[in-house]
Amino acid sequence: GGGGYSGPFAVSYGSSRITVADGLVIAGATTISVSATTVSSGNGTVYLALSYSGGSYSYSVARGSPPSQGATTAVYRLATIAGGAVTQVQYGDIYVAGRVV
Repeated sequence: GGGGYSGPFAVSYGSSRITVADGLVIAGATTISVSATTVSSGNGTVYLALSYSGGSYSYSVARGSPPSQGATTAVYRLATIAGGAVTQVQYGDIYVAGRVV
């Protein structure tokens, strides 16, 4: 079940896997293209962690307990999953306020 949302970062749960649709992270003049991905199945939060180091951004998409926000890491919750039901939290592309530094 995916709750009917099918835009950027849409999270769906089926066939024992969680799929996250592709989307964009827009940080000022920088646009990071995030590819569609599959994460481990189970309950918890599906999130994107965005890091900035050495003048460039990197990201990871995972399910579980999100890491803490830090000086160089921003965490964006995409959806929560409980009992196989998806509650979408992020709708649309992600816009970073300021810069992750």
